[in-house]
Amino acid sequence: MFRRRDDFVCDRVASERRCDRAMRTHRAYVSFLMQKWGMGKQSRPVQTCVRRVLNQLNDGPLLALRDPRLEVMVRPDERRPVWAYFPIHRKRTVVRRVQPRAGTRVLLLFGAAAFEEDLGLFHHETGLTLAKTLEWGLAHTLGHVLLYLRAPRGRNDCKNAHMEWECAALGRNAQY
Repeated sequence: MFRRRDDFVCDRVASERRCDRAMRTHRAYVSFLMQKWGMGKQSRPVQTCVRRVLNQLNDGPLLALRDPRLEVMVRPDERRPVWAYFPIHRKRTVVRRVQPRAGTRVLLLFGAAAFEEDLGLFHHETGLTLAKTLEWGLAHTLGHVLLYLRAPRGRNDCKNAHMEWECAALGRNAQY
């Protein structure tokens, strides 16, 4: 049976509406994570950097970042702009220093002052601002976090974290 031309137009309009709704939902969820992580209290450049990285993720990895085993802290006294600690156990020095929740297995720490300081710098070798370098570093760290949350006993080296990030951002072969 043949379809009328009007049916195709209706399908396209409905598809665009679903896409618009999905985009609004995605933006809302990124905003929810930003609020949950305490990014609203940070400077506008820090918020922009984190939002850019989170907006690259597909819905599955965004939902994975809601895992109760993950705790995100923003601390002004951290030396590194962003770093992930996993697995968290009570004998680690970082646990004694920052005191995460009892059920935390992955701790994502943002050093607010270090992040802010690095945002304005210029990397002379690559010609990029360090904002782009920080975005790459945050994406890489989130790759480690997502990989650990998906497969805690899996091999979590930098190569695998990079592949995990690419899968999470591009939606290829993601196992969420």
